[in-house]
Amino acid sequence: MMMRRKLIFFVLALTAAALLLRVWGVGFGLPYEYHIDEHFYYPYAWSMGEGQFDLPDQSHGPSLYLGLLLIGQKSMQVAAFPQLSNADFGALRDTNPWPYLLSARLISALLGALTIPIVFLLARRYRKVMTAKAVTTNREVMTGLVAAAIMTVLFFHVRDSHFGVPDTLTTLFTAMAGWLAVRAYQTHKASDVVWAGIAAGLATGAKYTSAIVFVSILLAVLLQKIAWRRRVGLIALSVLGLIAGFVIGYPNILINPAAFIKDISFLSIRVGEGFEGWRIVPDNSALFYLDTLLWSTGLVALILTGIGLIAVIVRRKAEGLILGAFPVLYFITLSLSQGHFGRYLLPMLPFTVVLMAEAGWNVLPALIRRAALGRLKPALPIGVVVILAVLIPNLLNSLRLDWLLAQADTRTIAKRWIESNLAAGTRIAIEWPYHTPPLSNGYETPPESTRDYWLDRVWGFGLADRPLEQYQSDGTQFIIASSFVRDIPVADPHDEERRQQFYAQLPRVFKRVQTFSPRCDGGEPTFIFDQLYGPAIDLWTLCLAGPQIDIYQVP
Repeated sequence: MMMRRKLIFFVLALTAAALLLRVWGVGFGLPYEYHIDEHFYYPYAWSMGEGQFDLPDQSHGPSLYLGLLLIGQKSMQVAAFPQLSNADFGALRDTNPWPYLLSARLISALLGALTIPIVFLLARRYRKVMTAKAVTTNREVMTGLVAAAIMTVLFFHVRDSHFGVPDTLTTLFTAMAGWLAVRAYQTHKASDVVWAGIAAGLATGAKYTSAIVFVSILLAVLLQKIAWRRRVGLIALSVLGLIAGFVIGYPNILINPAAFIKDISFLSIRVGEGFEGWRIVPDNSALFYLDTLLWSTGLVALILTGIGLIAVIVRRKAEGLILGAFPVLYFITLSLSQGHFGRYLLPMLPFTVVLMAEAGWNVLPALIRRAALGRLKPALPIGVVVILAVLIPNLLNSLRLDWLLAQADTRTIAKRWIESNLAAGTRIAIEWPYHTPPLSNGYETPPESTRDYWLDRVWGFGLADRPLEQYQSDGTQFIIASSFVRDIPVADPHDEERRQQFYAQLPRVFKRVQTFSPRCDGGEPTFIFDQLYGPAIDLWTLCLAGPQIDIYQVP
């Protein structure tokens, strides 16, 4: 009993630590909206609460996720705006949406923290089956705690748990499906199969690609030593659970099935053709996702995951197939697409951290002892050192990220400078929203705006879509360039060459009057696509979040 209490305490402590890591910095950018995807969700959660169920395709609703956002929004209204009517609070979506953004991010942080105990259960179940013992052993408990600790501090998961989008919900239910699949294999209970199917359906309802986790459930049934009639019955139950979970997670399939078909068609086009003319390098999808895992989890973590997968293959045990099938098939599926987004990898993280823990805590020490013929006593301490080589860098990067997100954003600082130094009515050419300072044009007025400007917003591929001569002749007085637009390459090499020539000529033709760099030394920040969402790489060279903002005066 004492051991059980201590174990519960340790898991709860890790969960609390995970929540703190994910809550610190959650107010980044507020009251402004800089994350480029959050606006697809929070406005329509409130609309759903008002009885509107015909929502835009990209809102992915009505859905369980929007329902959770709505609960957060109602809680925020009661806690911070009790004096406002529903209509007045709803109007804040257009005028000052920070309560919606903050509540959505807090929900993501909470969902991210709740993934920790599920990872512990998944790792412990996996190790329990591996030891084939009915009683709980120290090895399986430690494997569970190590996996939970890695997940607690894992930079990739900590980072994306700050954003008000459904990725942490997907990851939570995917982890739950994996845990229940391993449990179903061990217990042979029909109820575990059903619950595993429901969890997989809920994950799929949040993000369609997570349906691949159902393969782990199928394996958990097919690999049981039972009669085929029993297998067929369990598979049928798992499918029913999958359908039920999907409907709960995405009831829009019943409310508006045409929207679901349209959504699937849109995703199919994106997967086959890439993203709207932009090129997210490298072009090879597998290399892109491997590179994403490298910067987001670390080289040691990637190596341990590989060792864990090799151990799965060498052992040839059913439990290894159940655990390893999802991350392998999921990674292969993503690698076959052209829609590169690093966050797509998040659902496989609970499985990979279990493989890391298994490799570092069990496999490596066993290999060392075997190679030394049992004479090397510090085999386990070597495993501990390897685990610490994952934990410490991820913890430090997560803390640095949180600190950065708590600082002012370059776009906010640039806005304040512009409103202090440029007269109202100044004609400014500026690139598309989210990546540039949030200025007012008199019709769209961001919070805390003190002056209105004549804003000439250049869409498409940014400022370079117009020749320099046009800015000189059309009355433009200032140009504001964002590195987040400049540094995203486009698919057409000729267009990309023309764009880079344009941005290179800007400081030669026009006077650069001010630069706001996120780097501590004021230099050019390194760019990868994931920087658009939040700090991702070279964290220790940054003192601010956001892009580099350059302001040019047109003579």
